[in-house]
Amino acid sequence: MTFKDYTKTIEENFPKILDDNILFWNLWNVCYPFEILENHKEEEGYMNFYHAFNDMWKVCWAFNDTKIIDYDKFYMIFEQYYPFIIDEDGELLNPKGILQKKYDDLEGDNLVDSCIIQLISGFNIIYQGIRNKEKHYGSKANFFPLEVIAVILTNHNMGFLQNNMNDTLVNGEINAQIRLIKELSAMKHLTYSDRSIYRNSVDASL
Repeated sequence: MTFKDYTKTIEENFPKILDDNILFWNLWNVCYPFEILENHKEEEGYMNFYHAFNDMWKVCWAFNDTKIIDYDKFYMIFEQYYPFIIDEDGELLNPKGILQKKYDDLEGDNLVDSCIIQLISGFNIIYQGIRNKEKHYGSKANFFPLEVIAVILTNHNMGFLQNNMNDTLVNGEINAQIRLIKELSAMKHLTYSDRSIYRNSVDASL
C-alpha cells in the first residue's frame, strides 16, 4: 500500500464513523504517544506533563466508557490547559499551565518531546470537539501515532515515513488504523480495555 492509498482509505472511512465511536477513535490514536510518555514519565522534566495528560486521559475514557459527558468535570480539567491563545505573530498570550509555558522548549526530533507535542494537539482536538459539541472531530487523529513513528525512523536514519511503508512498525500501525476505522462505522461499545485493539503494545524501550 502506498502512503497515498493509505490516506485515501482513512479519508473515505472517517465520515462513516458513528457518533458514538468518534471519541474512541481519537483516544485510540492518542494512546500511542501517551504510552511512550508514560514509559518515560520518571525521567527529568516529564512527570508534570504526564500528570497533566493523565488527568485528561482518565476523564475522557470515563466519558467514552459510560457514554456520558460530565461537562463540569470536563471544563474543570481541560481548561487548566486549553484553549491555546495565539496572536498574529504566533506567540502564546496569557499562557496557563505547563503545556503552554513549556511548549517552546519542546524539541520535535526528540522522541518523548514529540509525543508531548502530539498529545497537546490530540487533546486540544478532543477539547474543541467536546466543547463545541461537534458530531465528528479528529479527522487527522491518525497522524498522531504516525508523527511519532516518523521521529523514530528519522532517529534511526531510515528517512521519511512515506518511503518506509513496508517497515514493520509503519505497516503494523497503518493496518491497525485501517481495520479499526472500517469497523467503527458499525455499532460497537469499545472501552478502555480496547485501547490497544489491533495494535501491538508500544515497545516499552521506545
